[in-house]
Amino acid sequence: ATFASESNYVDMRARGEDAVAANHPDATIIRFGPLYGGKYRYRGLGRFIYPVPFSRTSVQPTWVTDAARIVVRSCHASRAIRRKLDLGGPQTLSHMEWATTMSNLFQRRIVFPFNTSVSRLFCKFAPWLMPNPWFDDNYLLTFELDQVNRRAAMYDRLASWELLAYKPHTMQEASDIERGVKTLAPLHELDEEYKKLEHEDKRAFTEEEEAAKRAGIFRAKAEPGFGRTDGLEALAQEIYPGQQFRSGPLPGATYPSTVKNPGPVSIH
Repeated sequence: ATFASESNYVDMRARGEDAVAANHPDATIIRFGPLYGGKYRYRGLGRFIYPVPFSRTSVQPTWVTDAARIVVRSCHASRAIRRKLDLGGPQTLSHMEWATTMSNLFQRRIVFPFNTSVSRLFCKFAPWLMPNPWFDDNYLLTFELDQVNRRAAMYDRLASWELLAYKPHTMQEASDIERGVKTLAPLHELDEEYKKLEHEDKRAFTEEEEAAKRAGIFRAKAEPGFGRTDGLEALAQEIYPGQQFRSGPLPGATYPSTVKNPGPVSIH
């Protein structure tokens, strides 16, 4: 999601992520690849026909069951705090390959490449021809660029499935599970293994802290406000550009008496 996107959907999603990060610094922000699954998502004609604009765009589709399970794990995982998770599936396919595979393995539908110019024209008129169309200009623009996981080295606090020790399923594996050919391990059993990893993380951190103290090294306390204690030091921790989306005064901050509407911008 980016503020620079021509798609209103992607632009608003980026603003939503920024607003969450500004108001809840410890939040986990998750981005999935295109979701799929048996009888998932598609309505109306979308159950029978799937035109494919930008057929060569790369995607990493995510099975809806994997998406649901990783959200549950993120809710109680210490590793997920203040993290952005790019959770595209394990396969990188072209848009056309994904749509064809989805049709073959899950619900059969007519799949065909859709000329870009014609699709742009169709998407402009679709909202006028049918109520709540799933194929509109916002949907079209989301496939203009590759939908793949970003590299963690390029972004701050970005991670993927490995951080939460979860192995996503390929489309063939997901299909086998939904058809009953294979079984899916219960999540609570997998969570027991994950809890052991977090316990080891905490033990290793404690040992590192104790070793540092014995060497006369102590963890410093971050002071973004450069030592100020009049309440403005809390404002120094604001996240730009998320500060413009703060919905209320910063919790715990003591604002000067001259500030009538506390916050980086006026709050009404």
